[in-house]
Amino acid sequence: MKKIDWNLKFIRDIFGVECLHFGYWEENQKVDIENLKIAQQRYIDILISKIPQGVKEILDVGCGTGEVAINLINKNFKVECVSPDEYQYEIFKQKSPNTKFYLTKFEDLVTDKKYDLVLMAESCQYLNLEKAFLKSKEILVKEGYLLISDYFRKYNTSYYKTTHTKEEFYFFVKKYDFEVLFEEDITANILPTLILAKKIYEKYALPIVEILSGYISEKFSLLTKIFNFLLSPVLKKCRYYIFEHTRDKLDEKKFNEFMEYKIILLRNS
Repeated sequence: MKKIDWNLKFIRDIFGVECLHFGYWEENQKVDIENLKIAQQRYIDILISKIPQGVKEILDVGCGTGEVAINLINKNFKVECVSPDEYQYEIFKQKSPNTKFYLTKFEDLVTDKKYDLVLMAESCQYLNLEKAFLKSKEILVKEGYLLISDYFRKYNTSYYKTTHTKEEFYFFVKKYDFEVLFEEDITANILPTLILAKKIYEKYALPIVEILSGYISEKFSLLTKIFNFLLSPVLKKCRYYIFEHTRDKLDEKKFNEFMEYKIILLRNS
């Protein structure tokens, strides 16, 4: 059975938002869904503006549902995409059926193609850095570029523990002989996205979970008791992720304290 990205499905079906990436907000911009769409487009526009002159062939790594890729294609870049997510792949192919899409992990990508630029927009955090830099060296032309837009832990803390630390990231930049051409901290501009996500979580997601759990408990009380007994550790973990972990990740003050969101342009030496 194909795995569904429920976060994406929820925000697409309920709010008509096509992607999950952060938006780039201007000062005093009202934090709501309509402005999120504007902020996300601004994020894409700013990202594209960082692409150096002369770049033609681009590989979009972790391309999601294709919003960034489509914007690149509309600006006459030649774009190919890679992602292992089958659900996002189906949505992508509906939007851009003629775009080459590798349904695989970036680290496992097999191609003879060479690219002028490899783009990682909020996908670097999911990659094995050693393998990702090796693969980038393999598929980039000489003096090709690696453009990364993502968030990093300022130091080794348990908050967002699955993301890379800045120190770890720059260790591999140096190890694989990439030159840092540009680096910009946009944390302040993306924080309103978390504020909005927290509002959606508290206003919609939590009530839906509570209503469904209450309904199931009332209609299937005996089965609920049995499941609670048999699956107690699993249910405890689920409750933790729904009621504590998610709220913690959406805390914009903690994010600002422990994380940095950066746009980084590297050149393959």
